[in-house]
Order: sequence, then C-alpha cells, then structure tokens
Amino acid sequence: FSNRLDPLETGDQEFRHFSTVVRRGMENRQALDRGQFYDVGFDAICADPMAEVGAIYRHFGWQLTGEARRRMDAYLERRPRYLYG
Repeated sequence: FSNRLDPLETGDQEFRHFSTVVRRGMENRQALDRGQFYDVGFDAICADPMAEVGAIYRHFGWQLTGEARRRMDAYLERRPRYLYG
C-alpha cells in the first residue's frame, strides 16, 4: 500500500517476483515425477476446453463422469470465453 505509485517500479518488482516463482517452480518440477504434470496450452484449452479436460483426466487415469461433464458443459455455456470482451 502506498500513496505514490510508480508503474515502472511496480512492473519491475512484479517481473522479478514472478520470475523467481516460475524459476523455482521449474527447478522443483525437474526433481519430481514427470507423470505428476500435464501441460495445457492456452490455445488448446480455448479452442476445445472439454477435449483438454478429457486429456487431463486420461493422463492421470481419472474417470470423467457424465455428471462432471454435464456440469462443465453448463459452466462453459454460462461463461463463454468472450462473455466480457
């Protein structure tokens, strides 16, 4: 909190903070079982969210129930990607 806001200073601080978070996360990821992760591309999830959800479930050996699929479909119908611009 501050009475003075410098967007360049704030941007630099945020860049350094999130760079550290991502670097640490990637370092930690190297030490873990690769099967614990499933990377989802932004373009892929936007193009066909349910296909990506299905791929995630398959990757982890989970079952996507009809009820879960219906609820996700309903959510996507209520909240399309460009709902707010």
